[in-house]
Amino acid sequence: MTQQTFNTLMHFTEKLTRDPDDRKELVLLAWKEGLRIGSKASIPIMIHHMKLRSLEMGKRCALGAKISGKSTRDAMNHGRISLNQPCADDRTFTLQDTLSSCFGDPLSLCIVNDFYDSCTDLERKVMEGKIAGFSDTEIRKQLKVRYRHFDALKKAVREKATEYLI
Repeated sequence: MTQQTFNTLMHFTEKLTRDPDDRKELVLLAWKEGLRIGSKASIPIMIHHMKLRSLEMGKRCALGAKISGKSTRDAMNHGRISLNQPCADDRTFTLQDTLSSCFGDPLSLCIVNDFYDSCTDLERKVMEGKIAGFSDTEIRKQLKVRYRHFDALKKAVREKATEYLI
């Protein structure tokens, strides 16, 4: 693609979208379509292709979802959420009200620290693996322990956790 073709297509994308990333992506899509068509490719055909593909910009990506991570479930493809925005049906309850439960008060932090200190090294590694989202099998393989020993470690962590919760 020549610089002149690129400039022409970029100029036309101003009519389709304001986001500079989406504009570059539309030009990339048009360029890929031009490569696919070959010698029949012309600026009007590329512009027409950009018009058609601009409707899909929020859902599709020129590079594919594996590379770009762009999908309808992607947080960047949704509107922003304010902490002062009401939750669900209750207009008096906001997202900011839920954040206070995420931050620990000094007493809760002391309880958690006491619980953490009471665990052995293997129990801590089991706990950290579960928090990180690993499966039991993956944690067991990382620790290089047998199933029965791993089950006993999990049970010990569970008992200590319930002991500190009460």
